[in-house]
Amino acid sequence: MNEPNSSLPTPKMYDEDSQTTEITDFQIATYVCRFPLNYLVEPEKLKGIVQRVDEMGVDRKAKMFIEGVRVMSSMTRENWELKLKLFRDLGFSEQNILYAFRVYPGAFTVSERKIKEVTQLLLSVEDFGISGIVINPVLLSYSVEKRLKPRLKVLKALQRDLYVAASQRSKENWTLLLVCSGTLFLPNVFSICLNLRSLSCSFHVIMCSYSIKYMILLV
Repeated sequence: MNEPNSSLPTPKMYDEDSQTTEITDFQIATYVCRFPLNYLVEPEKLKGIVQRVDEMGVDRKAKMFIEGVRVMSSMTRENWELKLKLFRDLGFSEQNILYAFRVYPGAFTVSERKIKEVTQLLLSVEDFGISGIVINPVLLSYSVEKRLKPRLKVLKALQRDLYVAASQRSKENWTLLLVCSGTLFLPNVFSICLNLRSLSCSFHVIMCSYSIKYMILLV
């Protein structure tokens, strides 16, 4: 439906008390500017899409709400259900799926083949569980060959040379190595070695890092 004196559709969701919660004009303008082709979507269909994003638990005031609408707009309901089934088959719980969508909806536009490949690769790493992906779903969008495998090579060197317990802190360190930018990768490796008070691994790990640096900086 249209607001008076406006050509922009403003979806409204009604609760049992007939109260309305509108998408702000700023969010609509952002949506149209970023995804102009989606402006051709029928208002009623857009309203349904917004409702589905609501059902995923995304706050309408959150930065990722518009991204969630874009993601929902990009696939049919059938394809969406197939994507959800894939996540469940890979071991993600319903709460895992909801949380991942709220953090980074774009992960759900990644191809099924790549989602499966990345998930299986990360779960093959010692001490890296589903929770690591849920908290950082952007991992699903990274290149396997240019980013994840080279960085996992360094991660495994750290695990081997730094005999550390599988504490929550160490898990956070491993995830940091996967999600940080290329320019911060090597400094973070040094920082982890120093924080764990072990320099015996530094030479091995840093040489390993430099051997793949040209690949890391591409992503």
